Amino acid sequence: MSKTLKKTMADELTTAFSGLKDFVLVDYMGLKAEEAAELRDKLRDQKMRLRVVKNSILMRAFMNAGFVKSDAVMNGPTAVISGGDGGAIAICRALDAWNKKAKKISYKGGMIDGTAGGAKEAATWSSLPSRTEVLSQILGVIIAPASGIAGLLQSTLAAFPMLVQAHIAKMEGQGQK
Repeated sequence: MSKTLKKTMADELTTAFSGLKDFVLVDYMGLKAEEAAELRDKLRDQKMRLRVVKNSILMRAFMNAGFVKSDAVMNGPTAVISGGDGGAIAICRALDAWNKKAKKISYKGGMIDGTAGGAKEAATWSSLPSRTEVLSQILGVIIAPASGIAGLLQSTLAAFPMLVQAHIAKMEGQGQK
């Protein structure tokens, strides 16, 4: 591959990666062509993209995009997976689901919401709640006291006519009107 072509590819990747806050780096060693095509199709269905790039070009693109250099991540074949609606968490969940049958993908690292993580961190991202799930949990915590107060008021208002009726019955039983 010529230097000009390598530079062009690095520039294209730099442009693609400069706006990324979420991506995952994986080792795809041992993955057959059919399996890679199947994985790409599964990821594409979720609006994710798998890119296999030569490590030297990938390293240059990452450094140009402002990411920290990590030689440990760039050993062996490396694929970059980005995109999707749920960020790195959704990517890791999709990879874990696909990897249940193939067991040929291993995490090398990645970035979640602009924070870099190594292989161990990336492997745990699929167990984290997504941003949407966290926001709904927070909303539930905020709404819980209000719904408790509403329930209390509703039960008090529902009980009031029964109390009035019981008082009337008591007064009638005592001979008072």
